[in-house]
Amino acid sequence: MTDVDGSLGVDAARVVVDAVEFQKYARQDTPHALATAAEIYRGDLFEGFDLGEEPFEEWLTAERERLRETARVEGQQPDAGRDQQIAGARALQIA
Repeated sequence: MTDVDGSLGVDAARVVVDAVEFQKYARQDTPHALATAAEIYRGDLFEGFDLGEEPFEEWLTAERERLRETARVEGQQPDAGRDQQIAGARALQIA
């Protein structure tokens, strides 16, 4: 936590945010990165969280849809060998 001019903040260099990490790996086109993105994505952002404030709920709905679409698109196989590459990368991570 940081205090800048009376406002609390978080030092982004010291925090890992799963949604940010997911997007970082999903943008990379390597089997390892895509396997990592698939492992990170575990469902909707803030699933079960309800603040009840319309502006936040609108933002949250849009973010959930964007992340779902990223997961769907990145999960598609552009060539016949991609699933095998991802499975191989996962196997290496487990070994």
